[in-house]
Amino acid sequence: MKYLYCLFLLSLLSCSTSKQELPGSSIRTDTSLVGSVLADASVFDPILRKEGSTMFIGETGYHAETNEFYGQVYYIADSVDETFFEDMMLEHDSTVFESDDLTRTRLRMDVAKANFNLAGLDTITVFNAKGHKICTAVLTRVEYLNDLVEGSYTAVFKPETKIVIQDEPLYCTSQGKTSFTERARQWQEVIGAEADQQLLKIFALSSEQVSKISHLQFKDDNTTYSSVSAHSGASSMLVETKDGKSVALMKLDEGYSLSKLQPVHFSYHDRPVFLSAIMPNETDGYFEVLIAFDGAKYEVLQCGRTK
Repeated sequence: MKYLYCLFLLSLLSCSTSKQELPGSSIRTDTSLVGSVLADASVFDPILRKEGSTMFIGETGYHAETNEFYGQVYYIADSVDETFFEDMMLEHDSTVFESDDLTRTRLRMDVAKANFNLAGLDTITVFNAKGHKICTAVLTRVEYLNDLVEGSYTAVFKPETKIVIQDEPLYCTSQGKTSFTERARQWQEVIGAEADQQLLKIFALSSEQVSKISHLQFKDDNTTYSSVSAHSGASSMLVETKDGKSVALMKLDEGYSLSKLQPVHFSYHDRPVFLSAIMPNETDGYFEVLIAFDGAKYEVLQCGRTK
């Protein structure tokens, strides 16, 4: 079943290995400053990913059993067909770790370099959810991570010392050029029915149409960014609220929801950069995406690479 599911993803997407990734910056602009994210597989462009020398920003997990960090990797194969996963499985050369609910197997590094974009990933810097540096870590291997629910290829990094990680979101940055500006901003999550109701009223949404609304307030300019996840007859949005005015700066096609907003310590066009997750409704999968403001709207950046 898992193999068939992977083939289904590949028929739609060509960028990520397990978590579903929106292929490229497929954003449609209109006069109301709303960008619409389109799941259009035709934008698959392996040449662009081969040149991926810009900085990568992505979610990072931690393997406590081996004191290593890990994150997703992206294909650079010219074509990924129904035999791709079978061919990769033949190139696993050892088991790194195995337990009742988790197996990690190593992929030969020469094969990994030929099939995945590892540009700039020799060394990464790891940050916590508030943008504070935790450590640097060095690429050790690419491995297949199978948690008995799904499998994915991940890049694995070793820190110089033993790291004690609390249960919190982590992200990393790679080496590489970027036009982003480093800016660690103070923010807090805002929880309250009043803020939810204000957005429902402004955008003429009913509570039945919306599954979740989350708000992040930035203290330096008193601006709030809200993810509005809709599931019935409405579009999910990223909304900016400042000086009493709310504007949708990203709008997803119906059938997709925003499931999180994680600020990173960068800004672009004087607005925060986010790691986000876009989830096809009625599924357990999601697209991990990096989004940034292009001067008019928020757009998805291809394969987590900055501009």
